[in-house]
Amino acid sequence: MRLVASLTIPCVFGSWTSWRYSVIQVMEMGEPEAKEQRLLEQLRQVPSLVVAYSGGVDSAYLAYAAHQALGDRMLAVTALSASYSERDRQEAQAVVARFKLPHEFITTDELSNPAYRANNPDRCYFCKDELFDKLDELVAQRGFTAVAYGINVDDQGDWRPGQRAAREHKVLTPLLDAGLTKADIRELARRAEVPVWNRPASACLSSRIAYGIEVTPERLAIVEKGEEAYAHLASGSSAFAITITWYGLKSLRKSYRAP
Repeated sequence: MRLVASLTIPCVFGSWTSWRYSVIQVMEMGEPEAKEQRLLEQLRQVPSLVVAYSGGVDSAYLAYAAHQALGDRMLAVTALSASYSERDRQEAQAVVARFKLPHEFITTDELSNPAYRANNPDRCYFCKDELFDKLDELVAQRGFTAVAYGINVDDQGDWRPGQRAAREHKVLTPLLDAGLTKADIRELARRAEVPVWNRPASACLSSRIAYGIEVTPERLAIVEKGEEAYAHLASGSSAFAITITWYGLKSLRKSYRAP
């Protein structure tokens, strides 16, 4: 094996609130199973954990792995808001039911933030900041140790303002620290029979609204209803998006002009 990178991850010593950061060396591992073992070993170091769980394959696999490592000392938490579709909610609940995961819904209100509604390229920062604020409150109230979310190695090269919010809130990144790629996660999720293992990547409903067009509940409803109608026509396919733009969009995706 050869050295690939050095990553800083939080380690827990002594009590639930006693933390320090140490540098570990992530060694190249050819098989997803080896990375999975590293992931489980890291998760077992955390006395208790809240997983930010959207229902996509990354957070679903992380919730599954955390439950394998910690049992009832983990809690998967799904945030409900106008930007989170009913279809996503149903798929999230299917994974919870499949593995009997400890799980709760909370409500977030990113739409009350003018910076979020303005829909600039950093919109996701304000969404994640609101989410992690709520999860930090839950951790403090319920005596959990930390919050984790499902960023992986492949996400590092993307434009993801939400990562800044995660760093500011000191959110754990177990999949990334274990060196797991998207392909690794899908394969491990498939083997574990996680129902969403092959689900296409899908961001929140607000991502369908072009930058600069205000995010409103009405526009989010247009997107959700349109995508749900197409999903019924396409035998349940979720690989389709309604996009609200100023001038329409020339692509394979259905588009609406902003009202």
